[in-house]
Amino acid sequence: MLNIIPLYVFNLIKYLILPVIFFFIDAIIHWNIFKKSGENSKYAFIPFYRVYILYRIIDLSKIWFWVYVGLVAVGKILNVLSLTVPDIIAFRIINVIVLVGDLIIHILITDQLGNSFGKKKGFKIGYFFLPTIFAFILAFDKSEYIGPNGVKLSKSKRKKLKK
Repeated sequence: MLNIIPLYVFNLIKYLILPVIFFFIDAIIHWNIFKKSGENSKYAFIPFYRVYILYRIIDLSKIWFWVYVGLVAVGKILNVLSLTVPDIIAFRIINVIVLVGDLIIHILITDQLGNSFGKKKGFKIGYFFLPTIFAFILAFDKSEYIGPNGVKLSKSKRKKLKK
């Protein structure tokens, strides 16, 4: 019985404690990014709504958000099905399509988020390859929110964008 306890402790840390810690680190990063851009910071703690607010900050249309949600859902369903169904070539093809779609969306987010805070190409490349580290830098550096895609907006237009 005592030999099983380390396995339980390891699984507790791996599947419960570490994900909660990483969630809160990511939420704090988004909290500061939202605060810089004038959004309500408390939404940083709501997982999918956090992504929606991020899309609103960089002014990507709602269609891209729903494409992202669809890609995540299809990817998760394929992961579950691949465990239960024998190897089917269609799953692999769809999985490649999901990965390419996710890559395109990640490139769009990286570019427009960098533009929205006045960042150069080097920062955008860093954000693409190490998003958590560069999001941390973006959240805590002295950069200011310029506007969606780097276009300076008046306060009235910014309020209209929030709706």
